[in-house]
Amino acid sequence: MSKMFFYFFILGRNPRLSIIEILRYLTTKEIKSQIINLIGSALVIETETTLNIRNCADVLAGTIKIGRIWVMSQEQDIDNLLQTASFYLEDGNTLKYSVECYGNLNKLKHYQRLFKQIFKDMRQKAIKKNIPPHALSNALQTPLFIDVVIIEDESGNIYVGRTVGAHDISLNKKKYEKRPYIDKKIGTSIRLSRILVNFCGLKPEQSLLDPFCGIGTILQEALLLGFDAIGIDLEKMRISQCEKNLEWVKKTFTAKGNYELFKGNATNLSSFLDKNSIDGIVTEPELGPFLRDLPTIKEALKIKRKLQSLYERFFVAVDKILKDNGKIVIVLPQFETKTGEIIDIAIEEIIGNTRLRIYDMKREKLFFKETQADKINRQLQTALEIPLEYSEKWHRLHRLIYLLEKREL
Repeated sequence: MSKMFFYFFILGRNPRLSIIEILRYLTTKEIKSQIINLIGSALVIETETTLNIRNCADVLAGTIKIGRIWVMSQEQDIDNLLQTASFYLEDGNTLKYSVECYGNLNKLKHYQRLFKQIFKDMRQKAIKKNIPPHALSNALQTPLFIDVVIIEDESGNIYVGRTVGAHDISLNKKKYEKRPYIDKKIGTSIRLSRILVNFCGLKPEQSLLDPFCGIGTILQEALLLGFDAIGIDLEKMRISQCEKNLEWVKKTFTAKGNYELFKGNATNLSSFLDKNSIDGIVTEPELGPFLRDLPTIKEALKIKRKLQSLYERFFVAVDKILKDNGKIVIVLPQFETKTGEIIDIAIEEIIGNTRLRIYDMKREKLFFKETQADKINRQLQTALEIPLEYSEKWHRLHRLIYLLEKREL
């Protein structure tokens, strides 16, 4: 039997986004894996090969931190095992450490006292230090700092590991604030753009198209991941701003991907692009007018009809230029009315005359082991349902994230 490796992923503020991003990443990298457990915001995975954890943490914007699991046991054995473990040892005079618990938060003080005693028994000088998420990536670069993670489920299964990599939140801030052009009224955030690009599951040097590119946030994340980026926008000014932003990204971060920009209409893609030439599409199209208040049903239906006409023509255009089995990651609106009704875009209807279909995430290679409890399996089934809702308090509309695939003939 081959050796298996165990890892934890601490998920971000939208766990469903985080889980699908992880699954798509591991599947694209062809890493044979299985989910062992899902405990709150902690995902436990086993793999047949070792992961490059720092690289994973850099790429996965929906994951706070990732680490190797060194001790797995039942509750009654864990204290003794930790007394004899060595994964938290470091050479040096004074060690700085943090201890985080997931699942059973009531045990945090117990484990903090336990590690304090362990270091005392070892005669190791150690200072407990709480590191905020935005500073964790830099702290992990320090040899004499360790972040211990303890995960416990309701059945008393405990997983103890050490964080190896954390997503650099401060880098996201730099990529947003320092670029030449910013427009808070349009486009997705740096974090969400990276997640959506990862959903697409492309390999290096494949092509990614954003047909509503705006100032290029999605395209810049594609470049940074090594993809060739293609952007289209109706406004000449946006194309100019996008170009300056992408040039800044390439110079500042030595992005390997190339880019190409066109001023044009997203419903007429074949006038710019060859048939079956694009590997993947990631985009947030027009979502309708800015809403200061919740709309009436009549107002919401009027907006829906206008948008569906645009989206239907767009999907017909996409069908011509996307390769077989190519993926589309698209954000579409969902409207809540003043009287509480929910108005959705009828996506099944508007893609009906194309070869595009909603992607079934259950086809992914990662599944729970058959021995896992039904409750955990139900959690995963719910997490994998498409679309995913992504909402922010200041928005009067909800955003739904769809993953589509072009079927082969």
